[in-house]
Amino acid sequence: MIHEQGLVAILRQLHDELDAAVLAAYGWDDLTAALLAPRPVGCGDAGTASGETASATPPADVEELILQRLVALNAERAAEERRGLIRRLRPAFQHPAGTGAVAAELAPDAAAAVGTGPKPDWPKTLPEQFQALRAALAARAAPVTAADLAQGFTRAPRAKVAELLDALVSLGHARRLDDGRYLAG
Repeated sequence: MIHEQGLVAILRQLHDELDAAVLAAYGWDDLTAALLAPRPVGCGDAGTASGETASATPPADVEELILQRLVALNAERAAEERRGLIRRLRPAFQHPAGTGAVAAELAPDAAAAVGTGPKPDWPKTLPEQFQALRAALAARAAPVTAADLAQGFTRAPRAKVAELLDALVSLGHARRLDDGRYLAG
């Protein structure tokens, strides 16, 4: 009952999705299954009832592998910086001599983020709709209207999309501009 009222399952799912997204961003998808696999009680969740599984603490070997990869990546980035290549999240703020190389490296991922593949179906449940809309909004680099976001899904009711966008704004997950368009929070 506490689990359901506290929406712990939704919070856990959001954390797992974030972990999977971070691993994917690093190109370490091979660790996703091991990191997010349910484990027997005793692996970190003292509050779960008997017979349940827990996923709060990843196995030590997965944590160790992630740390090893982060150390190796840090060394690789440090070597790149010594050669003059500095990667930034915002290439526009990059040193002029390095902008072209970094922008070229980031461009394919940015283009793939929006508008590729078939439209996903509009989710059936409210939590899934909320998450799908929040993800679609976050994937957009420029402000969009509710109609624009609705067109990104198959059979998405525009009125429902607009209502959920207002909910996202009130929860701080999105911003509504004066012209009625939305940005991720």
